[in-house]
Amino acid sequence: MKKRVRELTSAPPRGVWACIVVALSSIMGTQAMAQDARTHEIKSPNGETVVTVSDKDNVLVYTLNYANEQVIANARLGLVSDVWNFCNHMTIDSVVGNRTESIKYDLDKIKQSHVDISATRTTVWASGSEHMPLGIEFVVEDNAVALRYLIPHP
Repeated sequence: MKKRVRELTSAPPRGVWACIVVALSSIMGTQAMAQDARTHEIKSPNGETVVTVSDKDNVLVYTLNYANEQVIANARLGLVSDVWNFCNHMTIDSVVGNRTESIKYDLDKIKQSHVDISATRTTVWASGSEHMPLGIEFVVEDNAVALRYLIPHP
């Protein structure tokens, strides 16, 4: 019996240590990746205007760059209503669209009455601790950015 106990307490062979180290490093790497912020980049059709959306530290933020210069840095996104708080503990769930489309409209009271532009339209869906989804639709033109919030009806 003593001989059997001594065999079990002795060090494992060299190859087993390598397997254990590889397994632990892959598990730790997976946990580190799960804690990283998710980011998504939305570019204008000419590529000069770039909006980057991120859920850094469980807060939705966006950064705006134009011609490789930062214009807005880490501006918070979110919405507080009477029913839900869409500001805290928010994470990006999915990104829909990211397609370039032509937008045309007419306005009578402006200098240029017919407007014809090309823009990239993307919707970023996020949810918070209350698991209520919030959509943020971005329209990124070559020299302008617009966004709106989308709240699905329960």
